[in-house]
Amino acid sequence: MKVGDLVKPVPGSIGGVSCHETAPIVLQSWVGIVIGFRDDYEGRNPVVYWNPEFQAEVEYPDQIKVI
Repeated sequence: MKVGDLVKPVPGSIGGVSCHETAPIVLQSWVGIVIGFRDDYEGRNPVVYWNPEFQAEVEYPDQIKVI
């Protein structure tokens, strides 16, 4: 995964809970673009622009997939 990749949520990626049941709300139909990465104690996580309301959401790499 790299900056500029288009991504979408992986169904059931959060411990068997679908993405729309967690906060922030990420719908399965959304397509986003990786705009950067944030390094923290959990590792290197992609920052995704989903839409004007969710402009810089940090996601876990296993919760999204490149399309």
